[in-house]
Amino acid sequence: MRKIQIAFVLLALAGCARKHVPNQISKAVPPQPASHSASAPAVASRSNSTSSMPARSTEDRDRALKNALANLNAALGDAMFDFDKANLRPDAVSALTKDASVLEDEIMKDPSLMFTVEGHCDERGSSEYNLALGDRRAEKAKEFLAQIGLPANHLKTISYGESKPLCQESTEECWQRNRRAHVTYERASR
Repeated sequence: MRKIQIAFVLLALAGCARKHVPNQISKAVPPQPASHSASAPAVASRSNSTSSMPARSTEDRDRALKNALANLNAALGDAMFDFDKANLRPDAVSALTKDASVLEDEIMKDPSLMFTVEGHCDERGSSEYNLALGDRRAEKAKEFLAQIGLPANHLKTISYGESKPLCQESTEECWQRNRRAHVTYERASR
């Protein structure tokens, strides 16, 4: 009886060992036969080309997004200001209202968009004064955009003062083009 029990235990252990061996082998990396070693680089190169495909499509999507953002940034109108003033004129209100409509549509598509209201001035006045005036202009435009419904947490301001003119001539027409608030937007960093 003792011999039968020992035989049964050995048989059971042998049966269990056989069941686990295939599972362990399947988890291990299968050995490459020496005659197929030349095909190993081909497999690796296929996996590399496969992994580069998503990167290319990601790059294409990023490029397309950047182009779309650049086109929309260019399409946004400027809020124009009178000399030495930061109050919104009726044409500035109209331009910002149109901009807000475009931006609302875009933020519905992509909630990660952030908006920057840039304040600009003409060349007259000191650099310090123009930076402060540009800041007041940007803040007025930002406040208006927030009042008509753009999310305030997506709005920021920056003043460029006289440092980024659209026009270089010293004429009233040129100075008027430089006295502006311009809205740009970009995708927030994740």
